[in-house]
Amino acid sequence: MTKILKTKYLFVLFILFIACKSDELPGDIQKPPKYLTVATFNVEWLGDMVNDRIDRVPEDYKLIAEIIKKSNADLIALQEIENDKALKLLTKYLDGFKYYVGKRGGQQNLGLLYKKNIKVKFVEEYSPLIVEEGRTRPGLIFECKAGNFDFVMMVVHYKSTSRFEDTKEKIQKSKELRAKQIEKSHYWADSILRNTKEQDIIILGDFNDTPVRKKDNLFTVFLQDTNFVFLTQNLKSCKYPTAYSIDHILVSRSINNRYLKNSLQSLDFRSILTDQETKKISDHCPVSVKFDVSLPDND
Repeated sequence: MTKILKTKYLFVLFILFIACKSDELPGDIQKPPKYLTVATFNVEWLGDMVNDRIDRVPEDYKLIAEIIKKSNADLIALQEIENDKALKLLTKYLDGFKYYVGKRGGQQNLGLLYKKNIKVKFVEEYSPLIVEEGRTRPGLIFECKAGNFDFVMMVVHYKSTSRFEDTKEKIQKSKELRAKQIEKSHYWADSILRNTKEQDIIILGDFNDTPVRKKDNLFTVFLQDTNFVFLTQNLKSCKYPTAYSIDHILVSRSINNRYLKNSLQSLDFRSILTDQETKKISDHCPVSVKFDVSLPDND
């Protein structure tokens, strides 16, 4: 091979090499995410297919997974998970997610699903929310980071006022227990703001109440504290359109700056599924919001 041909040959190889590398770049270099979608979803007695309160078959877990995918959530707080096996049956249909399930909630544990690119550290099951043994559940606390956004989060499932509270005395007792849990949550969040550098706090889950209640509002401790904002305050229930939602996302005011306006969504799967399918999913809908994680860290 002459020197000229050899030079041309090497030049062609060089061009091909550059072209191949250029084609690979889009797949190799991923831009950091701009938004984080955070959601809460009470999955209503999600069991492990052994003597469950709601009998489900694998297709039902697959359908629940499709609803979660449709919510576009990157991080989703779950309520009413029986155990680790129950969540494994669900995550079988959710690629790219990790999860954690609490241990001290009886048959209705709290859980967390999150995409693998989000840093999540389990801190503790917050026992002060067990204000009466056997009738109330602990909170579930995590430290999380996505992009430039690091925050502390508590998943909650406050005491309900169910059909079993069939007397005024029982109804009043359930409200008192819920009020105590709300006060304990506020104490936890306020302590973080006062005693640590962390300023970004999220409390989310099934609150079993609404912050817009005109009489006997149990959330006064948060509503009167200017450090906190209910992003879901005026959200209506997906099951009862005339009522307000009981699934909420409450944040410290510093996080409110990251909140993408008009991103609040309640995914009403009831409008696209049959009644039979709906009964196998939940009596709640996923509720989600978006945060801008590209903004500089504030703490």
